[in-house]
Amino acid sequence: MSPHRKTLRTPPVQRRASDRIDEILDAAAAVVDEVGTELLTTTLVAERAGAGVGTVYRYFPDRIAILQGIADRNVRMLGERFEQVVAEPRDDVLDDLTALFHAYVELYRDLPGYRSVRTGETLPTSMRPKGAVVVELVERVAAAIGPRYGIAVDAEYRERFVDCFHVVDAVVGAAFVDDPRGDDHLIALAYEVARAVSRRRLGLLPSRIPLRVPTEGAVAEAPVV
Repeated sequence: MSPHRKTLRTPPVQRRASDRIDEILDAAAAVVDEVGTELLTTTLVAERAGAGVGTVYRYFPDRIAILQGIADRNVRMLGERFEQVVAEPRDDVLDDLTALFHAYVELYRDLPGYRSVRTGETLPTSMRPKGAVVVELVERVAAAIGPRYGIAVDAEYRERFVDCFHVVDAVVGAAFVDDPRGDDHLIALAYEVARAVSRRRLGLLPSRIPLRVPTEGAVAEAPVV
């Protein structure tokens, strides 16, 4: 799952090189989750990857390029996760949207580097504004669930969907600022916000699916908005 070719100093030709790039990004994602984006260095990445600094520089000209590589991979993983969710059969569109919410929270928890780098919108050399990422995700989701439930997803509806994502994303992101597993209170709040804005902006009723929290085997029911 290598980054965008523009990010790389030497794009991979052979599978071995592609695997090496993935190893470097895996190491970088682990390091950045531990020390943050500002303290990431090529030396730390090389040490974690078990490689020489020269090997890192062969593919990434600097630390920013490494961070952009993580962001590129995050964007692809986000799109793939959403596509997997909407491909699964459910009872109604509310169930789909709630499942997407859970999948997004799980991405923060489970994908190294996502909590710290996200989709790279704050990187100084970002080639991808956050708005473009959200629009692309909405297009994918709308193309799958719109026809399934007979929802006419026109330009205005897409804009409302984008608004919903931005609002929910802000609260979910806040839940992971200090806690790598996510603050339960803020995640529950994000879930309530998701249902509220879905009802208000998309004309949908609250979902019936309960909120899952990362406590020992517990399932918490979020209050109906």
